[in-house]
Amino acid sequence: MKKAVSLTIVFILLCALLCSCGLVKSPDKYELSDKDSVPSITKVVGDREVKTTKIGKQYVMYSYKNVPDSKDDIERYASYLVSTEKFTADKKYKNIAASGEFVFTKTSPSDSEYLITVKVTYSEGEYKIEADRTSKIV
Repeated sequence: MKKAVSLTIVFILLCALLCSCGLVKSPDKYELSDKDSVPSITKVVGDREVKTTKIGKQYVMYSYKNVPDSKDDIERYASYLVSTEKFTADKKYKNIAASGEFVFTKTSPSDSEYLITVKVTYSEGEYKIEADRTSKIV
């Protein structure tokens, strides 16, 4: 039992160390369920340094740092989500301000009772992408 706890602590510390060193890479897609995923921002704009991650059941969050041109990355990703992935944007996403937030939504292609949401929060040099899959029925 003591050995299992020690190994768990070592694993957690190793994950934290890898994340803080920028060795954690963003995936090609954000997995929300067995059947639903959203292409990641790095699939559209190329590799970026991951600052933090949080992965839960039907939810992911990736925060990126040291981004050369966050405004351009967000405009490109927003355009991709709307034109290729058929998301709807909550507001205009071209010629955007230096910092802000967008929300993109669409009905799950695998189950029409679910909604997929991508929330993008950005400022100079960094951004955070949150994606989730939630039931439309409350």
